[in-house]
Amino acid sequence: MKIHETNPMRTLSFIAFALALFTTTAHASTPETTKITQDELVRRTQELFDAVAIGNQTPWKACFAEDTIYTDETGKIMDKPALVANISPLPKGYSGTIKS
Repeated sequence: MKIHETNPMRTLSFIAFALALFTTTAHASTPETTKITQDELVRRTQELFDAVAIGNQTPWKACFAEDTIYTDETGKIMDKPALVANISPLPKGYSGTIKS
């Protein structure tokens, strides 16, 4: 009678591979998201830029997913509510524009 010995590392490697394959397959089978044109991307980006100076949070709420994680230029990490809360009007006497 031949006894089969299992190698724990081989078993873990197989489990990791199976999970990776399942995750990739599950992701690949999700419905395709709506594609947008470059012009639409530029328009949406400009809408976000325009909203900053006046403190309009609406486009920022609409544009970002609920599970967004955002890191600013200083390394501060924010979720969507914190990111949106950061959008406030420029101080009185300041003005500006950003063009994409």
